Amino acid sequence: MKHKHNRNPSNLIIANKELERERSIMEVNDLVRLFKAVGNKRRLEILRLLITEGEKNVSEVCEHLGISYVSASRHLLQLERVGLLKNRQQSLWVYYSINDTSSVTCKEIIEMVRQRI
Repeated sequence: MKHKHNRNPSNLIIANKELERERSIMEVNDLVRLFKAVGNKRRLEILRLLITEGEKNVSEVCEHLGISYVSASRHLLQLERVGLLKNRQQSLWVYYSINDTSSVTCKEIIEMVRQRI
C-alpha cells in the first residue's frame, strides 16, 4: 500500500516560513551571546591583549590584566564559545588567540576593537 505524500504547496510554504523563523530566532540568540561576551570590560581587555600581543596562555593573561586564574579562564572560555577566540593545547598549557576563521560578525567586532587600540 502506497502512502500519499501531502505535497500541497501551501504546506511547504508554511513549513519553510517556520524554518526561517527558527533560524532567525537562533541568529538573534547567537548575537545576544556575542554582545554579552564583548559587553564586559575584562573580556574587551583580553581581546585587545590578544590582538596586540598575539597568543597567550591563561597565566600570561592573568599577569597582564592582574586578575585571578579562575577569572581569566572564565572570560577566555566565554570569548571562545562565541567564536572570537580559538585555543590550542601544548603539553599542560592552553594557549588562546584571535579566531581568524570566525563568522563575519565576529571578524567585524575584532576589527572594531583593533581600530580602537
